[in-house]
Amino acid sequence: MRNLLWLLVLALPGCPDGPTWLDNGLMVRGGLELHVDSFPRTITADDLEGDDTLLPEAVAWWNDQLDFEAFEQVDHVAAIDVTIGYVPVTDWDPEYPDQGEAGLADVTYDSSGVISHCLVTLSSDIAYHRPTLLKVLEHEMGHCLGLADDPGPPTTVDLRSVMGLPIDPLGEVTAKDYDLIHAMR
Repeated sequence: MRNLLWLLVLALPGCPDGPTWLDNGLMVRGGLELHVDSFPRTITADDLEGDDTLLPEAVAWWNDQLDFEAFEQVDHVAAIDVTIGYVPVTDWDPEYPDQGEAGLADVTYDSSGVISHCLVTLSSDIAYHRPTLLKVLEHEMGHCLGLADDPGPPTTVDLRSVMGLPIDPLGEVTAKDYDLIHAMR
């Protein structure tokens, strides 16, 4: 059955060479590829609507996906700060008119592209729905490692990337992103 589905996908118009799998890799700003220079990245959070398990769960998810300690939760000054608050709409997409901005990672980096600090803001508009809040946090933490957004449907076929937009509830770290992060170690 699975092979039949692939044959159908490959036969679709607009897919002459099969499905398109796009992974945008690292964020680029001013010609610089952003990256981190050391692990684990320390991460702390303000009161996340009284949910003390949200950040530890996201940290554990990333560390499990990458097979090493990429993030370490601390209670003091950290390289990454997480909060819930107002997230302005920056890129309205007419294809997804009902999708507002769910999170924002404000990345600070030096002249060589090394990320020194990251402020993650999770939209207070989604704070009531923990599964969405968790997936948005995981996505934004990827930006704190330098990962770019990956296109989701209809641009790609089932990329299943945690960095995909719109955010995929089943998103995982792609093989390319895994390799990029491991190369930073």
